[in-house]
Amino acid sequence: MKRSLIFFLLLINLSLYSNDETSDRYSPIRPTYLIDISINPGLGIYVGDFYNHLVRDGAYTMTPVFDLYVSLFFIKYFGIQALISSGCVIHPQSEPIEGTILYMGLELFGQYDFKYAYLKLLTGAGFQHTTMLLQWYSSAFFEVGFEFAVRITEYLYINTGVRYRRAFLESIIIYKKYNLAENDTLSSVTISSGITFRVKNWIKK
Repeated sequence: MKRSLIFFLLLINLSLYSNDETSDRYSPIRPTYLIDISINPGLGIYVGDFYNHLVRDGAYTMTPVFDLYVSLFFIKYFGIQALISSGCVIHPQSEPIEGTILYMGLELFGQYDFKYAYLKLLTGAGFQHTTMLLQWYSSAFFEVGFEFAVRITEYLYINTGVRYRRAFLESIIIYKKYNLAENDTLSSVTISSGITFRVKNWIKK
């Protein structure tokens, strides 16, 4: 399924560029890079009522995070990207509440390239898988954020980003089973820095 989706998106790009009869230098839609791959370790801070829950249970309110983004450009300043991210909740005495979190989703992004840097704005949604004592927090989530990167070489950038994630569509049955407040929603702000590999647009007119 994933291979079919990637192949379909590449075909869309090919059809767009094949109809563009201007040169690469003056094309208003043809991106210089076709694919960006960003690897971002960082720190997450839980916020809102979920933060209060962690404080009440004596768990840590921060988590290490690891984000992987694969971005595919449709046109020069716009595209879609897939994300895989991870986090956790750690309790000093291994009591409730504790577990790992895996985020998987798709996002739309807008990106503007300067001469030696770029700025990216992103928003999207996906599903968060939780384990151990966090299992009742499995749900959908949405994300919004931005990323700024500085060029090291033509194909390598150093990036820094800030993102806000919040769950939605939690199970009402599970809330009643564990006697949780309905507003006890898993949400966090993450700050990360890493590297971005950029793949040159090889599709010809």
